[in-house]
Amino acid sequence: MSQPRLPLSSTIQASTGPVRRWAGIPYASAERFEPARAVDVLPGQALTAGPAPAQPLPYYEDPGAPVSEDCLNLTVWAPQEAGEEPLPVVVWIYGGAFIAGALPAIDEAAGLYSGLVLASGGMSRVVPGWRAKEMTAAFLRELGVEHDPQALRRAELADLFAAQPTIAVSDIGQRNSTAPQALGIVDDSAEPTGVLAMHPMRALEAGRAALTPILVCSTRDEISAFRNPEVFDPVDLDAVRSEIEDLGVERTQAEALVTHYASLPEAPTGEAGSTPGLVRQRMLTDWIYRLPAARAALAQAAAGGTAYLAMTGRADGAQAGHACDGPALLGSSWPQSTPAMKARDAQVRGWVLDMATDGEPGWPALPAGQAPAPERVEELRLGQGAVVAVAGEDFDAAGDYRMMTELWHGVDRP
Repeated sequence: MSQPRLPLSSTIQASTGPVRRWAGIPYASAERFEPARAVDVLPGQALTAGPAPAQPLPYYEDPGAPVSEDCLNLTVWAPQEAGEEPLPVVVWIYGGAFIAGALPAIDEAAGLYSGLVLASGGMSRVVPGWRAKEMTAAFLRELGVEHDPQALRRAELADLFAAQPTIAVSDIGQRNSTAPQALGIVDDSAEPTGVLAMHPMRALEAGRAALTPILVCSTRDEISAFRNPEVFDPVDLDAVRSEIEDLGVERTQAEALVTHYASLPEAPTGEAGSTPGLVRQRMLTDWIYRLPAARAALAQAAAGGTAYLAMTGRADGAQAGHACDGPALLGSSWPQSTPAMKARDAQVRGWVLDMATDGEPGWPALPAGQAPAPERVEELRLGQGAVVAVAGEDFDAAGDYRMMTELWHGVDRP
């Protein structure tokens, strides 16, 4: 049998040197709300980026390509001189807060990967089934098709996008509450036709991913990327305490959390640590990102699996906000990055490449143990000997994760 001919590629300059790039390679096709169908297409050339997922614009100033619902295509990068030996493959499934970017297909993926890297995302926005039904009904009413849901298949994309903000809240704290009124992972495991077998965190606790090494990452100042003081900052610390209580936290523990966050050092910007806005920023950084990250890694380890925990830190005095390390995961850097930021990106990139090539990122995994019952997940602890990598600064990330899990002990986190 003859070997298939590779499509024509282009050569681009990356931070590590010249690489070959194939763009716009279709791998599947799907009608709106229908399962994807594989396509057998190998283009003669792959020089132009394929369509970006359909999303409200201008969410990004430039998505890099026209948007379309027919967007199931790949961009592939490879070394200029690859040789004959097989190379490790890193597959990037990009996010977008469930409103922009890609949504993962629900095809069965077991056995297709040797490890997972969860970067500032995970099981933190899970919408209960009852909330999803409320939002669905409101969405249909907004479009005027409550008596004909099938009309969604024929609706204009612009109308669908215009209706989305009317059924969801915009505040990032409310979007990630215990019952988010926002797009997210719907826990439909109790439904007869549900997609999920169980809540994702329960799956980790049950050892469903115990055979797959995972690296869970967060950034030190996640919510700083979303903070607009005019709409984000509360009037006082009592408002922060009330918000924590609304998450199901008992008053005394909520007060202890506020006291802790208010006692932390000032921000790199010089803002005092006790300002209501910064206290809320730090609280939501833990609630939305770092607490789920730590608990996911701990649950994986407790179930007997291999779990690594990491944190992207600050560089050059700038806060490490959400997605500050995003380009690093793809071997690049933000255009405005300083040399110190690029050095941090190299560390993050090294974690991912080491996971792909060696199955471990370069430091010991969390101690593995016996899986606890789901109702005991709050008893998990980051032991004193836990090793947590941090990129970009000399910072006790393990101690920070440890303090956080102790402060939020006993609080159920969806």
